[in-house]
Amino acid sequence: MARSTTSATAHSCVIGEDMACAHVTPGHTLDLMRRRLAAATPSRWQDALVTAVSGGVAELALLESGRVLRVWNHEAIGSTVVAGDPVALHGVYGVLAAGDSWVSVRELD
Repeated sequence: MARSTTSATAHSCVIGEDMACAHVTPGHTLDLMRRRLAAATPSRWQDALVTAVSGGVAELALLESGRVLRVWNHEAIGSTVVAGDPVALHGVYGVLAAGDSWVSVRELD
């Protein structure tokens, strides 16, 4: 039986028996299609440094432009990245790569 929960940013997640989020939109579960599309478009990745992490929000400083932006994931993103980590952001498909980990994110700014 699925249940619904609400995060601090007022986004509702449907949780199944396996305790995984049923949403595949940016910031929720990273589905296979978005993973493949992000991998197939390497020119759209942007290198960044994590400048801060709080709950499900990470602040990133893009290396090429210097722009600072915040991205959100419905889970605590601090289990994937910490301040100072180098990451790559795929803004088209909402993917944050940190080492071997890829996380679905939604840009807040």
